[in-house]
Amino acid sequence: MRAKITLLTVAAFLCLAATAFAHPPKVMDVSYDEQTSTLTINITHTTTNRTYHFINRIDILVNGRLAEEKTFGSQTSNTMQTYVTRLKNVRSGDSIQVKAYCNRRGQKTASITVE
Repeated sequence: MRAKITLLTVAAFLCLAATAFAHPPKVMDVSYDEQTSTLTINITHTTTNRTYHFINRIDILVNGRLAEEKTFGSQTSNTMQTYVTRLKNVRSGDSIQVKAYCNRRGQKTASITVE
């Protein structure tokens, strides 16, 4: 019985420790080049294992409508996830919102208005 309690305590501690090291994206830099219709997204997200703890999804919304959903199986580097895509039919005054999701915990949202 005592061994069972010890095992459950250790298992609970390991589960809590794993989530303690998970964190949402820190900083997200979003820019849009109207001439090339290119959206560049740089997300600061530090990890020691980019295939275990990483940015796994980015949602791109234009004027509140989902324009693209991109999923990833790993992160670009141990400090950053970078994604570049083309968005057509985006005009001056349009709002672009980007949501980035950590596969372990948390998300970050950034918005820009095309000028």
